[in-house]
Amino acid sequence: MKTKSFIFSRKQKSTVLGRTLQFGAALSCSLLCTYLMSPGWGPGLAAQTQNPLRLSVDIARFRGDSTHAKLEICQGISRQGLTYQRNKAGLLVARFQIETQILEEDSVVFRQKIAETDTIYGAEKIEPGQQFIYLHPFFLKPGFYKVLTILEDNNNDRRSSNRVPLEISPVIKNTLALSDIQFARHIKKASNLNSPFLKNNLDIMPNPQSLYGDGLEDISFYAELYNLGSGDGLDGTYSVDYIIKDSEGKILSRIHGRQRPKQSESTAIYASFDISSLKSNRYTLQLDVTNNTTDKHAGVSKNFSVFRKADALAFQSNQERKMYESFGDSTIQNYFAQISPIATEEEKYVFKQLELQGAREFLVQFWQGRDPSPGTPENEFKEDYIQRLLKVKIHFSSDDVEGWQTDRGRILLKYGTPDFIDREPALPDRNAHEIWSYETLQGVQGQSLFVFIDLNENGKFRLIHSDHRDEMTNNDWESYLYK
Repeated sequence: MKTKSFIFSRKQKSTVLGRTLQFGAALSCSLLCTYLMSPGWGPGLAAQTQNPLRLSVDIARFRGDSTHAKLEICQGISRQGLTYQRNKAGLLVARFQIETQILEEDSVVFRQKIAETDTIYGAEKIEPGQQFIYLHPFFLKPGFYKVLTILEDNNNDRRSSNRVPLEISPVIKNTLALSDIQFARHIKKASNLNSPFLKNNLDIMPNPQSLYGDGLEDISFYAELYNLGSGDGLDGTYSVDYIIKDSEGKILSRIHGRQRPKQSESTAIYASFDISSLKSNRYTLQLDVTNNTTDKHAGVSKNFSVFRKADALAFQSNQERKMYESFGDSTIQNYFAQISPIATEEEKYVFKQLELQGAREFLVQFWQGRDPSPGTPENEFKEDYIQRLLKVKIHFSSDDVEGWQTDRGRILLKYGTPDFIDREPALPDRNAHEIWSYETLQGVQGQSLFVFIDLNENGKFRLIHSDHRDEMTNNDWESYLYK
């Protein structure tokens, strides 16, 4: 069954359309869902922005029949990580393919490829946290398997893969047992019995990242309990304790569940808890089940993560401050000199007046003020600048001059990589030179040229002319080409 659905906010309705395909003994469901109320934890995306290709995979094992276990593979693809290209109609289109394989001793027992397109009117439709979700249920015999997921971005020839080892154990009889925990974005009583996420009359919206935090402050989960009547029949009660541990195994909270009457051999366990008090970190949810009549126990645990922008930003600022604390006066002056190509005249003046501690704090604020997505831990502008700084060090440094001190280094740092470079080697009557051209600079349309000439034949190219408004102009620059 391949189903495409759009999940809207609580005030909107959801629409589900689907078709079913049968694959031998295994039924495969592929659900494509766009989350419009996801926790925003990634940077903003424009159509041209290159974000990491993000793939998350979650696996949960449930009881099947007398010889097979039921396996659910849930895959999430970040919408922001895909490459969108404009088509002839002016729309932005992402083209991607997701392949699912189940291997047993390196032999493929199941393979499925799904080719998808996502078409939008503008990049503003792409919001942090949106995902495409695929859910595949299978029935597998006991054994050792590997689940391989391969995501391909067809617009940009990129791939991401995920390989999960998997053991399917024999079906346990007459023993209190639990399925795996399946994390969810929300769980509610099913109002649509044709929902692709339906289990035990519950509509369970998967969370394959097992990620909670901003915008998703309730952790929801689902599991199944089997063989409740083993040994004593269905008389009596059972109870479930819910435990949350930190990354070091310390118990942070334990919620004692009330005693419930045993009504059938198996039952669903599901709940939602407020985790707004948890800071960004990795945690473990543990379920402890007790058959109160026989005092038999069963348990299962699974890791989840909490991410909050505020925690990440505070951590980033603290780390940056710690780095600058190690800078002495000469180091911090040299550091500022390397970033001065993008500093304003006012910033340069202010920096000169500062003592060492003030200069350290100035650098923190310098980068924060240039962060294009201040609500995320990444500072894309700073990362791009550091990459350019490395480029100029590699390409323009000499024995006596650092790359950032050269004219070409300064222009590259200030304006970025040119759209086109015309390089001409030295000739008997002409100097070696380079002409850099930019199609757009600082939001101004129209070509900008920068002419660099090696006047002394020593590989040190000087900026002789530019038609950019903030650079020197020399209308007689062509005469400098000749020796």
